[in-house]
Amino acid sequence: MRVLHGHLSVASSSRAVQALTARRLRTPALALLLLAPLTASAAAFELELPLACTPGTDCVIQHYVDRDGTSGAHDYHCGSLTYDAHKGTDFRIPTLEAMREGVDVLAVAPGKVLRVRDKMDDVSVRRIGVKNVKGSECGNGLVIDHGEGWQTQYCHMRLGSIVVRPGEHVEAGAVLGQVGLSGQTEFPHVHLQVTKDGTIVDPFSYQPDVAAMEGAAACQDEIAGTSLWAKDVQADLAYSAGSILNVGFSDRADLKMVDIEGGMLHDPDTSAPVLIAYGRAIGLLKDDIQHMRMTAPGGQVLVDQAVEPLKANKAQVFVFAGRKRPSQGWPAGRYEGVYSVERDGETILEKPFSATLE
Repeated sequence: MRVLHGHLSVASSSRAVQALTARRLRTPALALLLLAPLTASAAAFELELPLACTPGTDCVIQHYVDRDGTSGAHDYHCGSLTYDAHKGTDFRIPTLEAMREGVDVLAVAPGKVLRVRDKMDDVSVRRIGVKNVKGSECGNGLVIDHGEGWQTQYCHMRLGSIVVRPGEHVEAGAVLGQVGLSGQTEFPHVHLQVTKDGTIVDPFSYQPDVAAMEGAAACQDEIAGTSLWAKDVQADLAYSAGSILNVGFSDRADLKMVDIEGGMLHDPDTSAPVLIAYGRAIGLLKDDIQHMRMTAPGGQVLVDQAVEPLKANKAQVFVFAGRKRPSQGWPAGRYEGVYSVERDGETILEKPFSATLE
């Protein structure tokens, strides 16, 4: 990879990778169709946020429940933020460094803790292999019974972080533990799974009509249903077809996805051999165009480039662009960047960032 005169580089992971690691979590398609019928008790059962975070700022939803009963996949908004037979909602934090600092997992509703597991290491399944988590795909986690047939399950929590025990009663918002990287996962998140009388429930669109779940052809715009989220958090969880996870500057000419995931990158200084601006997003679609702009103190444009349109939907993708250090060195001061994504001629995602070189 060359970093000369604003050259732009791209790396990504496709939904095929997500599907591969999820393969052993699949259940027969019929099981996804059997969503619990809407009852009077649903109105009394509502969910609070499962993480101590601000959605869209320091956490995002990576995947929703798969609403397609075939071998395809679509979320409740008829979008692509899911994969085949995914049974819950994945609340993701941006980096492993954020995980190490600690992000609390919270009870979404009051209830009694039924089961707990807290013995698995926090390590990507890419490193240890799917076979080494067989039978324990959820990783560290727990199940809470909320009465009247409602249960929630929390997966992939941090080793040693769970602070509740079976038989213990918890209130909504109570700390259960922390976000981790245990079980069958490649990134730090909590998988929240909701069931009613043992059947899967999509908390964003609790669907009383089983026929509406029958295959991709039934999904045109959005699946009608009842949100189980508390009214004061519904706006925070508004659907977003893609999100920006990370932006920043680096002095690494060989920048990789794993470096961004680790969250240990530091701002360059005036002696840096190269100056790189990077951005990472999730949930992008075929033909989306990513753009990176970088300016020096005083407004001089160092990079202003767009990537070729994506050739396929991407679970996650990152771009970086940069320049070699000029002969006179980098001027001290504030450098600014903007990472954006264009879809159908409109900017749908944009995030500015800056760093001061000293």
